[in-house]
Amino acid sequence: MTKPEAVKDVYDNEQLISITKDITETLQKNKTIDWQKKESARAAMRRMIKRLLKKYNYPPEKRDDALEIVYRQCEMWADNLVE
Repeated sequence: MTKPEAVKDVYDNEQLISITKDITETLQKNKTIDWQKKESARAAMRRMIKRLLKKYNYPPEKRDDALEIVYRQCEMWADNLVE
């Protein structure tokens, strides 16, 4: 897992908030009902996350860990949605 202190060495709190908001907004706009069931939808979600991490110059050696964390959070979020 990505250690928070390693990320804080690269970004200040304002930048971390911007990254988080951008990722959240992008994923909410692009979510599909069955994204957890379709491999193509999961792959698209991973690509969006990777692009956003790259956009913010997230350290390349930490991107895979961050991708996994964000992806797992998306799964938990989707599992807990009440519609």
